[in-house]
Amino acid sequence: MEGDNRMKVKYLTCSLCNHFDAVNKKCSVLPFDTTSNEREYAGRCAAENRFVRNINVIPDYFNYFNDDEVPVCFEEDLSNLPKDENGNPLFVITKRGLERAIPADPEMKLTSSRFIGVEKIYTLQGQSELLQEIGYTQLQKLAFIKGTIISPLLEVQLKCV
Repeated sequence: MEGDNRMKVKYLTCSLCNHFDAVNKKCSVLPFDTTSNEREYAGRCAAENRFVRNINVIPDYFNYFNDDEVPVCFEEDLSNLPKDENGNPLFVITKRGLERAIPADPEMKLTSSRFIGVEKIYTLQGQSELLQEIGYTQLQKLAFIKGTIISPLLEVQLKCV
């Protein structure tokens, strides 16, 4: 078996942490505003064992390079993502960045575009973000129009709030 040639994350950022609220640009553990590519807070949280890696977030260029080192042709590594029936990687674009697409409806087969991924409404992450942006009523309407359901996981989270 050949060795793993994938790049290793060099810099932790808030985008990779479960505590990062990308819609509101806040940390849910510490009382401060932050951004997805913030390294200082993420490094401090990691040193203090508060950093919880969100394994569905795909590292971006700022997790591998300093700003002056970024190669012109950088692309996120989508090679380990599940694929749709056409062989396209299943990802969703959120305010956090690129994420592995988790189906909102476990019964639905996701389809993806190589360039824009899966539509937000069909994923748990997308629905969670849309809920914050447009509210529950509009999310219900959009899900109905698109022929999907609101994720049972999201429904459970809403009942716990």
